[in-house]
Amino acid sequence: MASCIELIPNARLFMRPIQLHLLSFWRPSCQDLSIKIPVTPHLKSHLSWWKNSANTLRGQYFQLAQTSVTITTDASKTGYGGFMNNQIFQGEWSEMQSKKHINSLELEAVFLTLKHFLNQLKGQYVLIRSDNTTVVQYINKNKGDEIAHSLLPNMGFMESCNSKQY
Repeated sequence: MASCIELIPNARLFMRPIQLHLLSFWRPSCQDLSIKIPVTPHLKSHLSWWKNSANTLRGQYFQLAQTSVTITTDASKTGYGGFMNNQIFQGEWSEMQSKKHINSLELEAVFLTLKHFLNQLKGQYVLIRSDNTTVVQYINKNKGDEIAHSLLPNMGFMESCNSKQY
């Protein structure tokens, strides 16, 4: 799977839950390869994406598409906002949300903004601008080591965006 991350769209995104499952049962630094890893229903659900040839044979372009829409987002401990084509979307965090790590809030701002403008993004190549380097890294590489557990609930949203080819 790891060898395919540059060739198959969203491969890294769909590989991450499998890696987390593996690492929850096996520590490569102190355990050998003979450790048996249980195949749970949760793991099977993530492996099913890889079994679908429509996903694995799709491939991707070597040259990036030209951006047709730019979305800019930002977040603070009190609220968030997004901007697209002279349209503004903003909101305030609840008291519970405001206690989250700023990286999670920044990523959540991206998701909320995308969700808000989703109907206008059909058929568009979207460039997302964020001042948070962790969010940029997560979006560009579909990974997030430090905040992976808090991001997993948003994967369903990313999967629905990817499957609709926005």
